[in-house]
Amino acid sequence: MNNHNNIALKTASLLSRTRFLCWCGSIVAALMLLFASLESAFAFVTPRIDSLKTELNTATDKERVQVLNDLSREYRYIALDSSFMFAQQAQLLAEKLGDKVGVGFALRSMGQVYENQGKYDMALDHQFRALAAFEQAEHLPGIASASNLIGDIFRAQEKYEKALTNYHRALAIHQSMRNKERIATVLNNISVCYMRQGQFQKALDTLLFTESLYKEVGSSNIRWAWLNLSEYHVKQKDFVNALSYALRTLDASQKVDDRLSVVAALHTIGLSYSRLGKLDSALMYGLRSTQAAVRFGFRNELKQSYFVLSEIYQDAKQNDSALYYYKHFSALRDSLLSAEMQNNVATLQMQLESAKQEEQIKRLSLYRNSLIGGVALLLLVAGLIANRYRLKKRSAEELKRTNDEILRQQSILEKQATEIELTNTELQSTIESVHHRNYELAELNREKNEILGIVAHDLKNPVSNIRMLAKLLRDETETLSSAEITEFSGDIYTVSERMFELITTLLDVSAIEQGTLRFSFSVFEIASLAENVVNNYKARAQAKDIKLHFEQNQNTEGLERYSLVAYADKNATLQVLDNLLSNAVKYSPYGKNVWVRVLDDYANMLTDATPTDTLLATPQEYIRIEIQDEGPGMTKEDKQKLFGKFTRLSAKPTGGEHSTGLGLSIVKKMVEGMSGKVWVESEEGKGATFVVLLPKGDAVV
Repeated sequence: MNNHNNIALKTASLLSRTRFLCWCGSIVAALMLLFASLESAFAFVTPRIDSLKTELNTATDKERVQVLNDLSREYRYIALDSSFMFAQQAQLLAEKLGDKVGVGFALRSMGQVYENQGKYDMALDHQFRALAAFEQAEHLPGIASASNLIGDIFRAQEKYEKALTNYHRALAIHQSMRNKERIATVLNNISVCYMRQGQFQKALDTLLFTESLYKEVGSSNIRWAWLNLSEYHVKQKDFVNALSYALRTLDASQKVDDRLSVVAALHTIGLSYSRLGKLDSALMYGLRSTQAAVRFGFRNELKQSYFVLSEIYQDAKQNDSALYYYKHFSALRDSLLSAEMQNNVATLQMQLESAKQEEQIKRLSLYRNSLIGGVALLLLVAGLIANRYRLKKRSAEELKRTNDEILRQQSILEKQATEIELTNTELQSTIESVHHRNYELAELNREKNEILGIVAHDLKNPVSNIRMLAKLLRDETETLSSAEITEFSGDIYTVSERMFELITTLLDVSAIEQGTLRFSFSVFEIASLAENVVNNYKARAQAKDIKLHFEQNQNTEGLERYSLVAYADKNATLQVLDNLLSNAVKYSPYGKNVWVRVLDDYANMLTDATPTDTLLATPQEYIRIEIQDEGPGMTKEDKQKLFGKFTRLSAKPTGGEHSTGLGLSIVKKMVEGMSGKVWVESEEGKGATFVVLLPKGDAVV
């Protein structure tokens, strides 16, 4: 009997610890989500980067140039801003030391950053300057590298003949140096040009030879050959082999943290899954490629990711989404081509202006010579006249010269005054622009400090509580009763839920502010959605003795309940209703009522309290949702700042609940993002009614 009791106790203890670890895991996962959202602001640091930064502290000037260039290369596929910064530092130091090779490698790295950002004109400028530096230093590896990268830029611009010319130059140098890995790299790029020109057999032969060279030298760059082989099989509509090569590329790229090839592999995997009919997998990989391209600033890869998503949605027969992403693809493609065209136009304009200036200089020179001759003749005549009439004309000539000089000086002063006025105007405009920018920066800094303050204040105490309770459970397990363990575990769960809610809110705000929040519009039955939200909150409301009421079509006489459909993002709508109902329960006193209504007859529900800026030209095309409480209502000051970030209102939660001041700001952004309207109708002491308008499904289908 005692053995059975011991086994039962041990089993209960094990289950308790397992639940505790699960709850801790949810906390860690939430924190990881927060840190993942901040990844774009902090460069990923590899052991190689740590080693290089350590070398930088003790390196001599010439060694520093090499280390800085190495750091720039390491950061190229991790953080473009950091790569560019280290390359700039290397360039300045190399120019100071007269190190042409160091200058060349720095310019080459900056050109690669511009290429990844889709700024092809700047990329070409830097690569040609790098090539010139390498040629002056007679540095063959640098000449070959710059030629290869120039070929990459021309290839991205679909100028395949120019790309091949530069690739072949790089190939000849590497062949003379018998560098098999570099030969394979250039051949890999040449194969892409063959493929894009429709020479598929030639492209395949080149790729297979490239793969064999990479295998021979054991290079991780074989992932690029696999990536191009996957593209070849896509063009041959052999999606099984395309998927196989793309998955191998993804695995190899992740091992070396090559983010550019990771993004390229992701959208090829997505397209292959789509063509094979596995649309869920296709959409997952397509969205991952888009998010990664945005996060890392790869504009050319982002263009391709948009195209792949358009194809996936088209295969899924979701034409609206397909058109949405195709428009993004087309706009980004036009943007990249437009940048090149603008650069060409600017160059032609500079050449035209230069020709005009040369012609003007010639005319001015001819005019000057003629003027000098005329002045000389006039002086001769004046001398003759002066000799004849010097006594009679002396005073008149002196007066005339004085007047002319006065007029000339006056003209100069007027011109200078005009220039000074223009300069002052430009200076004033610049000062105003600087003041405006300083104000924006101050606002950003204030918001950052507020977010940090919220995180520091609202996470420090919960983490401390979890730590204390966890330590107690660990150290006192044998002495605690089952009821105490259950109580402590419940406390940990409650605190972790609060932390998770805060982190989710901050992530929503970050996504909205950065413009990365994307809505997925669909037609759905909204009354049942709202009723489910009400049912989910009944337990929380009962804890405060609050009654929840759900009504549908209350203002439409003679009609039975019928299906009301909205055209919006279902998840975003759910979050909006959840936020508003949470606030209604949170700020309502004990023993009160809260109503949630879904109404169709919006045109007959306009009141004197309806804000004029929410009135719509076609109200019959919108569904009205009301969340009404019997709380303290709102003051005029509350209404003015109601939907702002970090807003603290005069009313306080009635059950000690927590509030970040961000919920209503998120509600407004989401509703307006779905082409709707939101406002509040309230008088102080008489409760509040939040009103949301969303487009009806039958108005847009």
